[in-house]
Amino acid sequence: MSYQNNANSMVQNFIIQQIERGEWPENTRIWSESDLCEHFAVSRVAVRDAIAPLVSMRILGKRKGSGTYVLPASERTIEGQWVFMPSIQEIIDLTELRKTLDVRSVELFIQRASPEDYQALEDCYNHMLASVDHEDDFNKYDTMFHTIINEGTHNGYFMAVSQQLTNPIRMTRPIMHCYTGDSLAIKYHKLILEAIQAHQTKLACAYMELHIDLSLQDYLAHHQKQEGEITHAHC
Repeated sequence: MSYQNNANSMVQNFIIQQIERGEWPENTRIWSESDLCEHFAVSRVAVRDAIAPLVSMRILGKRKGSGTYVLPASERTIEGQWVFMPSIQEIIDLTELRKTLDVRSVELFIQRASPEDYQALEDCYNHMLASVDHEDDFNKYDTMFHTIINEGTHNGYFMAVSQQLTNPIRMTRPIMHCYTGDSLAIKYHKLILEAIQAHQTKLACAYMELHIDLSLQDYLAHHQKQEGEITHAHC
């Protein structure tokens, strides 16, 4: 089973890299299953298992009697869009959506969350504090903090949207973390948690909105500064 998973990942990563590098543009037919099997010395089952998720995410599409093609980026599902390295605009767009969802989720969380939800949120924050020196764990608990609030609304649509955004948020968190660090998340997660625990709805919503806005502003400012330094170095 482990070999099968490794083979799947190897083939899938290759296909994604070929698309990302422009080797296989939109509407281009990718290698056949036989070619991929031969190139990677893996079974046809492994190749099909690697391609199937990319088809479900509308990154690839099968044409009967013709082969498998790269679909236009505009046809990808949300999950499919975030298989690739996000652009600055995509990060901005995701942040705008996340702010709308998370601010309203705070309000509904305070109205509907169970004692277990409140405890899970506090535990998550404590795990985040304990993970400051471990970036991967810190990012995991940072993302989980927001997910717990979304799920604590007990609104099926909010929970479904939150689930769809999990992978994009996990992907952007390390990118933004390089610029924003830990301090902003720790400060505002604490303020959000305390306001939620005190049932101070307006304050909790305001802290959530400010937290997301400042994170994006900090990221964009540092990114622009870095881009300016690179441009200056090439002059």
